[in-house]
Amino acid sequence: MKKILTAFIGSAMFLSACSVGDEGLSEERNEQVEIRKEAKDNVVTLKTFDLLEIGQTKEQVASILGNQYVKVASMTDGSPLWRYDIGAVDGYKFTGLGEVDVPGISNGILDMIVFVTWNDKGEASLFSACYMKEDGLIYEYVIFENGERGEFVLEN
Repeated sequence: MKKILTAFIGSAMFLSACSVGDEGLSEERNEQVEIRKEAKDNVVTLKTFDLLEIGQTKEQVASILGNQYVKVASMTDGSPLWRYDIGAVDGYKFTGLGEVDVPGISNGILDMIVFVTWNDKGEASLFSACYMKEDGLIYEYVIFENGERGEFVLEN
């Protein structure tokens, strides 16, 4: 059973630094968002997280999430991260690589951002996914270092 965490402030908060500013969507991006929403062929969903476990190797994680990630560093301690931009429109680029693109998620430019944190042995030590639910709020689902899982509101 997955626990809902409402007041967790420690390791998960390294992702709470959010991009500020919203330049709006161009007409072309609006079209891309609509096409993507119609297709909805993303293979990575929250259900995919059921397959992820702390301690998995890079090969194991890549076999589940794929190889379309960007290597970035944690904003808090510089530890290595993989960032997956799930369901992004064509040409999507985000310059704040260690951050969550809240406007991008809110505007439908991408569906989900997944971060994978690695330890010194090359094993997954934390998983995090940021996404918007039907209530319009941005949530973060985390698999913590101790294996516990939780979801909480990242942005109102």
